[in-house]
Amino acid sequence: MMKLLIVGVAVLVTSSLAGAAPQEIRSYALPGAAAFPESIGSDPRTGAFFTGSLIDGTVFRGSLDAADASVFLPAGSDGRTAVAGVKVDGEGRVWIADAFNGRVLVYDQTGRLLHTFLLTGPGAPTVNDIAFAGDTAYVTDSARPFLYRLNEQAVASPGTTTVAPWLDVSGSVTYRTGEGPLGVNLNGIVASPDGRTLLTVQTNTGTLFRVDVPTGTITPVAVGGAELLFGDGLLRVGDDLYVARNAANEIVRLRLGSGWRTAAAQSTFTSDQLAFPTALTELRGRLLITNAQLNAGANPTLPFTVLDLPLAAL
Repeated sequence: MMKLLIVGVAVLVTSSLAGAAPQEIRSYALPGAAAFPESIGSDPRTGAFFTGSLIDGTVFRGSLDAADASVFLPAGSDGRTAVAGVKVDGEGRVWIADAFNGRVLVYDQTGRLLHTFLLTGPGAPTVNDIAFAGDTAYVTDSARPFLYRLNEQAVASPGTTTVAPWLDVSGSVTYRTGEGPLGVNLNGIVASPDGRTLLTVQTNTGTLFRVDVPTGTITPVAVGGAELLFGDGLLRVGDDLYVARNAANEIVRLRLGSGWRTAAAQSTFTSDQLAFPTALTELRGRLLITNAQLNAGANPTLPFTVLDLPLAAL
């Protein structure tokens, strides 16, 4: 997730090891001139996907069956000003990181606000991404050196839950400031099925970290054959980890080793249809990628889009 529109970022260019044929790539259009979609979540039961604007807090809903997405939650509703992480849990509820307001908002698919989590701690927040494990949601903050742990059971009751930091990462992760992606620290996050291990990427260093949940121990993952600088959203499918490298305009697929202590590059997808990709989700065998265009300044290419290609193409 970016602090805001980026100018003058150096882009690393790598060759494509594998990629979809042009005819296999589809796209979905988002309405409006300020979509700037930063994250994406999907519901395999309904075929719906959700993404949100980092600029004005609009949340969009799309479907694999329609070329155009529509507004799910209008800009500014419930006080949202900047949508970063968007994820859908096993009950079909839509979790939204309201980045600069330090909140996670949970909605049902009718658009009704179910619960608000207020994430506290010193400093100005940039609440970023969300990962689920059992009845727990883990959340990154790209500006404050904390991980948060939210109890999904709280969503059953309306209201607000105030959440203190679960893990101070400053002893293992050096938070840095800078322009654009160079000011973004811990970003995308995924969890193991048993909830004992997390992976999260630091955008401005390209370091992939392993978090041991029972002990809180944080260690770098030994990544072979791939550069992860500008790593943003993460997606885990089995033992494969997909990394969206925003300013590099590429998607990297890694194969995770035993205990998630190592990862090895398997393929890299690049395309002239990528436009600052920030997040990924898998939906019915398709890989959906947000074209955030956060480097476009005041002149984005319209319409904003979500790309769609076969997961097997990578």
